[in-house]
Amino acid sequence: MLKAGLIFMLSGLFFLMSYSQKEDPQINEPFKERGEVYFRFVPPVDILPEDMTRIVSIDRKTTNDGFLYAYANEKEFQRFLELGIDFEILPAPGIVPDVTMRGKVDVKQITEWDFYPTYEAYIEMMYQFQADYPGLCEIITIGESVEGRELIAARISDNVGVDEGEPKFLYTSSIHGDEITGYVLMLRLIDYLLSNYGSLSNVDGLVNNMDIFINPLANPDGTYYGGNSSVNGAQRYNANNIDMNRNYPDPEDGQHPDGNDWQQETIAFMQFAEDYQFTMAANFHGGAEVFNYPWDTWPQLTPEDEWWQAVGHEWADTAQFYSPPGYMAGFDDGITNGYAWYSISGGRQDFMNYFRDCLEVTVEISNIKLVPASQLPDYWEYNYRSFLNFMGQALQLIGIKEQSFGKDFIISPNPSNGFVYLSYLGDTDKDIEITVSNSLGNQILKEDIGFGSYGSRTGIDLRQFPAGVYFIKLKMGSQVFTKKIIVY
Repeated sequence: MLKAGLIFMLSGLFFLMSYSQKEDPQINEPFKERGEVYFRFVPPVDILPEDMTRIVSIDRKTTNDGFLYAYANEKEFQRFLELGIDFEILPAPGIVPDVTMRGKVDVKQITEWDFYPTYEAYIEMMYQFQADYPGLCEIITIGESVEGRELIAARISDNVGVDEGEPKFLYTSSIHGDEITGYVLMLRLIDYLLSNYGSLSNVDGLVNNMDIFINPLANPDGTYYGGNSSVNGAQRYNANNIDMNRNYPDPEDGQHPDGNDWQQETIAFMQFAEDYQFTMAANFHGGAEVFNYPWDTWPQLTPEDEWWQAVGHEWADTAQFYSPPGYMAGFDDGITNGYAWYSISGGRQDFMNYFRDCLEVTVEISNIKLVPASQLPDYWEYNYRSFLNFMGQALQLIGIKEQSFGKDFIISPNPSNGFVYLSYLGDTDKDIEITVSNSLGNQILKEDIGFGSYGSRTGIDLRQFPAGVYFIKLKMGSQVFTKKIIVY
């Protein structure tokens, strides 16, 4: 691999060059040193956006000039050339020669978090969290990358490793290896939760009542494409030059929407999601500043659409308040429906929502993909309150439930047409208070039910209410159980 400076020069040579199919673009030239090329073009009106996204990996869409920005590996680029569309090759966003790196890090001595860790330092930092806070944190192995780098997550809870029936929450970052603002911010969030436990009540509430998982780096081969000692040279794709955020099963386009086998990292994360059954999640990207909520693959709205908008505006409004004017202020005041922005197939977000029943969102956290390390503390200040607020939504959704109480109830069918049955598998002479709230938290039904003996059940009729997400809360004495249901 050429040294970073020479790569940067080669990228610069392509910057202002525009080609069409009639000219010889020398297709192999851009791929001599990197597995992907970054470019932009104006899509022709006779090609649908959803068709274009199946040819190349669309990165973002600009509204002022109509450009699509995209990545492609060599195979994808050859297919793109067959369309005869004019395009412009751009410098790779992950080539930043002057990036500030640290190779040896004592987490407890960090004050500014204004650096990127080497790969080895990242791994050491993660395991230091476990060593320094053994009662609160353990490191979970998700799998390993194509090149053998570790895929790991910090698991944080007051009784870490014990499944107490609490909602499981996941943050993950940088499935696109050159979008790494979230990478350092997630390391810092781990430290924030652990170091402030016992002193900040909001942190105590999250750690005591949730099972929290944070995976700072989902694509280490892409991030350290230039070598373990620097993130300079980072690329979007993994070591096989596959966009892993197009590599998941898709609700509309099937098991392999990108035409590729599931990558080693994809398989590992799918198993991770199956093993832990997350309630809520967010994955962090870069290249824009927006809270991007489902769906990405088709235009229909999710049953949770109103809730997504409310939660998204909470994130964006909070970030705007603690940042300079203009941050996360575009789109619909900081939020967008994914499909309304541009359609993709095979995204992690839609996979988690559709196949794993996990409310996952994509947060584009910085317009610059690989921001100068000196600016990382600024992005933390803009967003850390939103990180905590979003985690708190998991508690509002599910409630703090006692396993011994909640396991005695079956609510079915879910989703339903609005009529659901509530079956009780316990035995009590006490009345159970039932309340139903909509996605905005407004109570729409309340009654006391005496279930009595094992196997008794009652019906709840919500057919008079609009389709959407509702929350059934059951209360008996001090015991509370809350369940999300979907009405279509």
